[in-house]
Amino acid sequence: MLAQTAPSNEDERFPLLINNSERYGDFTFSTRFQITGGSLEQIAGLVFRHQDSKNFYVVRASALGSNLRFYKFVDGERSAPIGPSISFQKGKWYELSVRAEGNQIEVLLNGTNAFPTLTDNTFNAGHVGFITKSDTTALFADVIIRYRPLETLAATLVRQALEQQPRLLNLRLYGVSGNQKELKCLAAKNSRDLGGAASETVKKVYQENQTYFGKTTEAAVVTAPLHDRNGDVVGVMEFHLKPFAGQIESTTVARILPTVRRLETGITGSKALAE
Repeated sequence: MLAQTAPSNEDERFPLLINNSERYGDFTFSTRFQITGGSLEQIAGLVFRHQDSKNFYVVRASALGSNLRFYKFVDGERSAPIGPSISFQKGKWYELSVRAEGNQIEVLLNGTNAFPTLTDNTFNAGHVGFITKSDTTALFADVIIRYRPLETLAATLVRQALEQQPRLLNLRLYGVSGNQKELKCLAAKNSRDLGGAASETVKKVYQENQTYFGKTTEAAVVTAPLHDRNGDVVGVMEFHLKPFAGQIESTTVARILPTVRRLETGITGSKALAE
């Protein structure tokens, strides 16, 4: 049993309890909850794909507001809430579940879908936990997490890029891992490339934030910087394409960059790539 017993009259106070021991990508996270008190607010729910205190998803029930809501915090800013009007009684137990797979999010109340499946690309993995608001007191019990073992974000990005560009001869993603400062290959189409040091071209692209086009005897190579949501360079992607007669730089780069831009939407920082 988990209990929130320390109320506060601060309006925009959101107590969080986060399990930092494991990150989850695709999962089902369930709990039974009971709202036991609160004058200003009576809100309790689940946090998932938590990156840090300013970036995460929420689904929560409100007994005073008679609603179930999904929203997200991005850089500390809360999105517009989504969800139906549902009556919740103080002192009654309810089962709340979140099922996340890729960018699809389902919310279930007492085993039944509470509203249509949501699609959101902001966060693709993270921690899970619990949330209340202001002076709410609440209980949580019987927590269950079923999940698919998580691949690193770098590996996820490479897999997604290969799905979008299936004819690539090779693909490598470079970044920093842990406290290391040197760029290493964090993920690749060919597993033998993992852990390899960055070439001078990759280092230059990382430092100068410029896309580079080159050719080898076997491939045309587009080396592009990878940015987080703030626009900071956090890695480099190296695309190896099959060459063809009349191949020119502008059309080859134009083919690759939309893929890079789509992949960047879920990156919160350089450390996230290796997690």
